[in-house]
Amino acid sequence: MKKCKMNIIKDKLLKEGYIVIIFAIIFKVVYSDTTFFWDSINCLSRIAHLIYDNDLSYFVYDKFYDNGDPHIIHFYLATIWTLFGKNLFVTHMAFLPFTVGCFYQVLVLVKNTFKNYDEKGLFTPILISCLITIADTSFLTQTILLGTDVCIIFFSLLTINQIIKDKKKIISLCFICLLITRRGMIISATLMIFYFLNHILKNKENNNIKNLLKHLLPTLPAILLVIVFIILRLKNTGWLFTSEDNAWAGTGDIVNLHQFIKNVIVLIWKNIDFGRFILWFFLIYTTLRYGFRSLISDETKPLWLCYILLQISFSLVTLPITNPFGTRYFITQFVLLSVIVSKILYDNYNKKIYKITMTIIFVTLFSGSFWLYPEKIAMNWDCTLKHLSFYELRNECFEYMKEKNIKYSDITSGFCIYGNQEYIDLIKEERIIENKENEKKFYIYSNICNESDEKIDYLNSQFKEVKQFSKNGIFIKILTK
Repeated sequence: MKKCKMNIIKDKLLKEGYIVIIFAIIFKVVYSDTTFFWDSINCLSRIAHLIYDNDLSYFVYDKFYDNGDPHIIHFYLATIWTLFGKNLFVTHMAFLPFTVGCFYQVLVLVKNTFKNYDEKGLFTPILISCLITIADTSFLTQTILLGTDVCIIFFSLLTINQIIKDKKKIISLCFICLLITRRGMIISATLMIFYFLNHILKNKENNNIKNLLKHLLPTLPAILLVIVFIILRLKNTGWLFTSEDNAWAGTGDIVNLHQFIKNVIVLIWKNIDFGRFILWFFLIYTTLRYGFRSLISDETKPLWLCYILLQISFSLVTLPITNPFGTRYFITQFVLLSVIVSKILYDNYNKKIYKITMTIIFVTLFSGSFWLYPEKIAMNWDCTLKHLSFYELRNECFEYMKEKNIKYSDITSGFCIYGNQEYIDLIKEERIIENKENEKKFYIYSNICNESDEKIDYLNSQFKEVKQFSKNGIFIKILTK
């Protein structure tokens, strides 16, 4: 009897896909020692520290590092530190609900897409689709890192699921929750359009003016809040996105034709990078074999609509301007595409071919976590698990400096290494690495820094290596002139 009950529980976990939730918790806890990394150092940790150090009452933010986002997550984090202590484990636990939420919303999206299926056992369509979706290294990386993007991904997927299930009562709140960053505002606006168009397509017979206007009501609170934010922002700072004193000054300039073409290439690259080309391969192959009709079903229609709208929105805000855009901007689209492809292949291939194809997709996507480009080709390190060795190497580097009595005041470095180290690993020590290359004796260089080709050539020609720390293709070098 007991054995029978255990089998029922096991089958339910596998069939329903809740095993991914268990994986999410374990995954987050295992990597709860990772520090703040890349943009989150200055865009999140630095500002959260300003609030924390001023007893949760500091609202005049650093003009240089303030990127124009509402400081909701920053205040949330500072509050958590005040209540439970400022350390890495507490910080990771503060983001654990969002990590679990991301995985759970993937599961909900998949279950809603595969409403009817007749397969039983280990490899159900729900579980298979969940696995290839979360196998994307960019999704996995952002769910363990300390940053606002895991919150954006969660609220994006939550909003999409509520729209698809037509849960009008909480959709309004979902739109509001996305307003935590400027990018979240873009997603919120896009999903409002998706919400409206999806309603029109589902209710073709009742699309009169009265019903359409009534359907717009859930969008109003979020729209009003954005208007209030813009007014207050301009009143208090005099600028909305960047200023002359800001680290991102000039990143919103309109590009010329050459740069526009370059941005288009970068956009395509980010959509196929880290193994995601395999999704497009099978999508194109299926289209050529079965025609465009094979791509559309009642379940995939809303997903396609949402995917296309998000791609258009982010194309409009990335392609025409100089701002470098990261892979993490498109993770919600990656999730949607994975689920779409899973459903298309399930609908068009027999069970054997489907499982073989999905295995190929899973292996290819999972391999993305091990991809490494040559030193002079920039990578989005915050979107690949390949970077994880960096944390260990950074500690080894600092231990070596301590052994050799190399002072932090004698060191300079590049992006994501320089600055107040307290903002990175939350250790209360006087460890400040200034970004003053010509004034310091030592230079710490890593391929993680994504330095320009000219800078790399300069370092190689003008500096000699004192010590190198390397693991899995990631390296940190201590250089001196």
